[in-house]
Amino acid sequence: MDNSQITHDAINSALKGDWKTAIKQNLAIIKSAPHDIEALNRLARAYFQVGLKTKSSQIYLKVLRLDKFNPIATKNLALVKTSKI
Repeated sequence: MDNSQITHDAINSALKGDWKTAIKQNLAIIKSAPHDIEALNRLARAYFQVGLKTKSSQIYLKVLRLDKFNPIATKNLALVKTSKI
């Protein structure tokens, strides 16, 4: 399966709230494209949704190392830090 199909599936999994599947799909994308910022942001969001705040923060920080002004990572990292989940 190519990354465009996996990307489509990962987005659909997230939209359905199937976060564990979304994590697997985004990890598959990152395995072949480790600097895919969109996949990294989706992975961090999925980790957050299943309660893995530390992993989520680590991934958002990785995005910010790759793209220091990434608005999604900046906004969501602040959300993770202030979340009570």
